[in-house]
Amino acid sequence: REFVVAAEAQQVEARAAGADAVLLSTPEDIDDLCLQGVSTLGLTAGASTPEWVLDRVVEKIERRSLEL
Repeated sequence: REFVVAAEAQQVEARAAGADAVLLSTPEDIDDLCLQGVSTLGLTAGASTPEWVLDRVVEKIERRSLEL
């Protein structure tokens, strides 16, 4: 299963390619996602997204992957 965390335009492309896609409003939104069975996870962000937000999302994803 492929999963993409992306802006709206990239979500459309990801879904067209058969992947699940979602837009996060905050890094904490990752806690509500079901990542069970995900083999590939993509992450995109806009130029205005602060680096600390991306770091926090990556940290949460890494922590979750250790739990799966």
